[in-house]
Order: sequence, then C-alpha cells, then structure tokens
Amino acid sequence: VTTCEGQTIKPDLDSQAIAHIERRQSRSSVDVSVAWLEAPEGSQLLLVANSDFCRWQPNEKTF
Repeated sequence: VTTCEGQTIKPDLDSQAIAHIERRQSRSSVDVSVAWLEAPEGSQLLLVANSDFCRWQPNEKTF
C-alpha cells in the first residue's frame, strides 16, 4: 500500500481483508484506495473504494 505521503507499507490485515482488496483491485481499472484502523489488538479493514482517499486527508495549508 502506498500512503498519501508516498511511503510504501504493508498493513497487518488478515487474509480475508487482503483477499477482499485483491478482488476489488482485480475488477477496477484504477488503483483502489484502502482505509483501515490499527490498534494494539490488531488492524481492521474499513473501506476499499475507487475514490482517492488522499483528497480527503487534511493538510497544513487547508487545515
């Protein structure tokens, strides 16, 4: 996964979440965006969509 800051990371998601992302990506003509939560108990997939989630992220200039 490439973050909005341009870093490449591998979220600690379970195999079911990874399979869901792979299915969505295989049916999409553009890169999908992925949202997840990380906590001490583990990570949870929240959303996979064709929208660019980075456009929603606040930045210093507009915050």
